[in-house]
Amino acid sequence: MLAPMTDSAKPGPNIAALLAHWQALGGGSAPTRAQFDPMAVPRLLPHIYVVEFETRPFRVRYRLTGTKADEWNGFNITGRYIDEFLVDDKFGANRILLDTYETAWRTGQPAIATYHWPTRTGFMVSVGFGVFPLTVNGIVAQALAIEDIGTAPKADEWVPFEDPAKKT
Repeated sequence: MLAPMTDSAKPGPNIAALLAHWQALGGGSAPTRAQFDPMAVPRLLPHIYVVEFETRPFRVRYRLTGTKADEWNGFNITGRYIDEFLVDDKFGANRILLDTYETAWRTGQPAIATYHWPTRTGFMVSVGFGVFPLTVNGIVAQALAIEDIGTAPKADEWVPFEDPAKKT
């Protein structure tokens, strides 16, 4: 499980904005999925992931991903499971993401973590990631997630995700 975020590790602006919105909806408890109105956070929509949890075994399926999330990943991951990407994950990011989702699912509280992702020249970009659980029919069954992507040198770009379904 993930350690709680410390005061010295403040969330980035996207995470902080979605956290404030999540807290306003549920008053500290996981709000219902129906309470989340995407039009209340239009600036964040391109960055948001909407996921659903499966519990036996625990899995995370991407229901919807924003355009900036797709751009960051290198393709649209809607309908895919995060565990599909574990096998080819050379940097451990997907394991951190999966553990963060599981923490939010188990606790019903936001979970925030950081992973590192390389650019083409090998510079490691720090990526903050927040997961905000939602209830459906009284149980934590979905979540909103968002990333705050650090900056890389101007002439550099990050290495895109590898889609294991496209391997030949």
